[in-house]
Amino acid sequence: MIAFFDACAPIYLVEGSEPFSGKVRRELAAAAARHPELAAAVSRLTWLECRVQPLKVNDLARLAMFDGFFARPDLVWVELSREVVELATVIRARDGLRTPDALQAASCLQLGPKHLFLTGDPTFNRVAGLHVRLLADARRLEQPGPRSPCKVARLPTRPRFIGCRSPALRRGVGRIEHHRNDPTGVARQSAGLAFER
Repeated sequence: MIAFFDACAPIYLVEGSEPFSGKVRRELAAAAARHPELAAAVSRLTWLECRVQPLKVNDLARLAMFDGFFARPDLVWVELSREVVELATVIRARDGLRTPDALQAASCLQLGPKHLFLTGDPTFNRVAGLHVRLLADARRLEQPGPRSPCKVARLPTRPRFIGCRSPALRRGVGRIEHHRNDPTGVARQSAGLAFER
């Protein structure tokens, strides 16, 4: 069994934000009790997101704490390979996750079916086969502050489709976006959509 850390999980652990830090520790302890061979995994995106804020504010002490966490020799790294990006593309189109979230879900799914996905974001529950463990109760939390990487109580907005013939997509029901750098219309045609030019 492998516990995959979305960006908020190491932030909660390293920064010690309660009650979230305790929730991460309890989830890990419970998983380790059930699976003594429990391993931990992160993606390069987790690494990036955890280091941005300390770098932005020049907090070298906090950056060193994160670097210490990511330097653990037992940590499994999931690289953002072509396979991960291809699966993330499918997840983004099918489940409507934002690109970084789709990359995180795809990274975790590369680990196989025996995984736990530790996050504070309930939107990951949309992804089939992803074994999500929520680190926060979205009903009890307010909107995330400027430091929170997990948008726990906010639903994603849907894009408006201008010039689209489909009434459902004009209302924002669809999840496929119109891209200007698709002059041939291949992406729109392959998605079965008819856009006005």
